[in-house]
Amino acid sequence: MRTVGLLQLETRTGQTKSVKRPGNVDSWLLDNAGEPRLTTRSEDGKTTIYYRDPAGDEWRTIAQFATYAGSKDAFSPVGFGADGTLFVLAQAGQDTASLHTYDLASGKLSPEPVVVTRG
Repeated sequence: MRTVGLLQLETRTGQTKSVKRPGNVDSWLLDNAGEPRLTTRSEDGKTTIYYRDPAGDEWRTIAQFATYAGSKDAFSPVGFGADGTLFVLAQAGQDTASLHTYDLASGKLSPEPVVVTRG
């Protein structure tokens, strides 16, 4: 089973340490401070997205959906804003994907997109 690890490098000493991960991971997303905040894993037709709160060290599942079925709840993480806002690409029931914010506390996409793409 393939997994992607992440190392933190102390540039002054050259020392590295492994970043704790929530199991097997396909990709990582860092926040603006360079801290690992999000991981994704797609396996057996299911995508799981994990989040690590800045105040803690534990990973929690924030979303899980069918990878290929076009689930209305599916999204792809894009990046974090300076204030910690998570930006995602999602179709949200539309024909094309648009940029939305994702509320990490409630686990919901913003009802209105930030940027709408036109096909």
